[in-house]
Amino acid sequence: MFKVYDLIIIYKFRKKYNFFNFILFLKNIIIYNNCIILNIENWGVLPFYYKIKGFKRGFFLLLKLKTDFSFLNILINYLKSNIFILRYFLTKIKKINYFINFFCLKKIKKKNVVKK
Repeated sequence: MFKVYDLIIIYKFRKKYNFFNFILFLKNIIIYNNCIILNIENWGVLPFYYKIKGFKRGFFLLLKLKTDFSFLNILINYLKSNIFILRYFLTKIKKINYFINFFCLKKIKKKNVVKK
């Protein structure tokens, strides 16, 4: 059964060329295993509040995936073995909420309210 996950990957800041090759390789792995990529956001280079493995900044990548748990184990093992990945965060998302951003929805409602 497919479930929706958010995966945030922090990649070492060395060369952009390596990072974009990593993104293409990751997309190919996901597509080859019949999983669905709902969203990919490249947040670029961001500084850390503290050093992570000796680095002060890194590339951030957000993936929203629809996948099963067996492929997720394979993907996590790959991320653990890759020497260029500093950290990764994985969260499971409820199906009801994964396309709605409630903060934006509240702002839109406030803008559309007519004052009497």
